[in-house]
Amino acid sequence: NREDIVEICNKFKIQDKYMDTAERIFLLLFFIYSFLGTNSFTYGHKIITYVMWITFMLGGLLLLYRLINFRSYYKMPGAVFLQFMLASMGISILANYQYAFKENIIYAIYWVFYFGLLYVQRSDLSLETLREKFHFVAALFIIYMTVGVIASYILMITGYNGVFHAPDTNFEYRLGFSIGRLWGIFINPNHAAFSSCIASALLIYFITRTKKIVTRVFYVIDIFLLTFYISMADSRSGAISMGVMLAVISLVLLLYKNKEKRWIFKGLSVLTAAAILVCGFYVPRLLKDAYNQVINLTVSTDQPGEEQGHSAFTIERGYDISEDISNRRFDIW
Repeated sequence: NREDIVEICNKFKIQDKYMDTAERIFLLLFFIYSFLGTNSFTYGHKIITYVMWITFMLGGLLLLYRLINFRSYYKMPGAVFLQFMLASMGISILANYQYAFKENIIYAIYWVFYFGLLYVQRSDLSLETLREKFHFVAALFIIYMTVGVIASYILMITGYNGVFHAPDTNFEYRLGFSIGRLWGIFINPNHAAFSSCIASALLIYFITRTKKIVTRVFYVIDIFLLTFYISMADSRSGAISMGVMLAVISLVLLLYKNKEKRWIFKGLSVLTAAAILVCGFYVPRLLKDAYNQVINLTVSTDQPGEEQGHSAFTIERGYDISEDISNRRFDIW
């Protein structure tokens, strides 16, 4: 009868409310785990293991719930394609089991969490609910990167740096400004530069979602801080990612605005996006050159007899191959 149907629906609403709360707790734990595992202050500490097990157990329960109720999730766009990606990764792990098998299993678990919990959502959710979930994840990521970048600048200003080795794997990681680039609090400056690019893209999205001038100015300042880290880290991967990101955003916006116009406008949109790609790649490098000129000028002013360009904080990776922009990657490929 009708009362039984209403009771069942109410139970599902309560259950969904609990699951939404559990998912938010998982996301917080997952980002805390990521933050602890990717910065030099806490890398290798036992606290990471404790947070990891709590996160993995809660994530496993959420995945089990989704598998039991897979009919509510499989219609998510791209879900089937992501399952094939996971299957291909599983085949690769088994085919190359003699190479870093444990690490590959951990990466596979990450992928399952990324695709199965962060991306895939119930098909009955409204667009506004999906947007709220996305904003929550995006805000966590932006806060994580902004705090990390600011902390990295503080380390550089104070002159704090060091080289450390993980006790279990003897993995070498650095802190602060070292060997001609800014590592900051991140154990891998290239990964941090790429993450800065992603955070910048999310901030651009939020700029389009708000009309408050003060908020937009705050977002623009944050984008500059993230972009400047790409320059200080001297990351080609980050610079390329920044150029591609800006080009894709520009192309999508221009094509959307010119969708009713002739093909010549669409062609100009493509050319404009290509020009933005080049500019996006060179902006971090120009910032790096400007920083080096300022820091070297400061050294020559403080020590007039010294040759310019020998500051300990000059961005210059001496182990790079300056004649080859790919640093011999093209030869390897």
